Amino acid sequence: MNESASARSRIAPAISIFFTVFIFVFTLVCGASIIITSVSTKSYQSTARIKVDYKGAEGKQTRAGEETYDPVLAKTETEVIKSELIMRKVVGELNLNVVWGKKYSNGETLKTWESMEFLKRRTDIRPVLNTTLIQIRAFDENPEDAATIANTIVKVYSNYAATNSDGLHMQIVESAYAEEFPVRPNKTLNVFLGALVGIFLGGGLGIISALIFFFKNRKSTETSAL
Repeated sequence: MNESASARSRIAPAISIFFTVFIFVFTLVCGASIIITSVSTKSYQSTARIKVDYKGAEGKQTRAGEETYDPVLAKTETEVIKSELIMRKVVGELNLNVVWGKKYSNGETLKTWESMEFLKRRTDIRPVLNTTLIQIRAFDENPEDAATIANTIVKVYSNYAATNSDGLHMQIVESAYAEEFPVRPNKTLNVFLGALVGIFLGGGLGIISALIFFFKNRKSTETSAL
């Protein structure tokens, strides 16, 4: 058998090995990503927005027609909302010591500071750039609970602002509502990434396996020819 014929006899099995390894690895990686995504705990997000202004300043415009705003005000009030003063009242309003104790602590009532830590990890409160808007996002395994948390934060802060800030005007721009789809895990993204990793990993391992077979078989052929 000449060299070219011998090479051709090794190429077909090498290609077969490549596709076998590729399909196996791709199926394994992609399947794992689908399974992990399916069993992962879902997290829903609800968002509320409020607008803060000094009384009498809302709606004021410059000569250029642009609405005026205090760039520091939203940042300051964001910190107020995130403070223990507000968060402690939210915990009490929603009875989170008991509710989250049943949910996460085998029925044992949580301490208020523990519930506040939970609450801080489940919320994202930040000012909207170049505005006097503050965005309040809440996350929970239950979409209704996520909306309730966000709206309760707004309610507690609204009561605080009404009684403690004579010069401040607070307006609810958008109330939170229960979202239909979770933000985590992102099934589409996870499956896409799983498929992408499966393609590259399967392709790489398939090529390596095929090359190992090809050169090992060639060495065996050359040895037997001697």
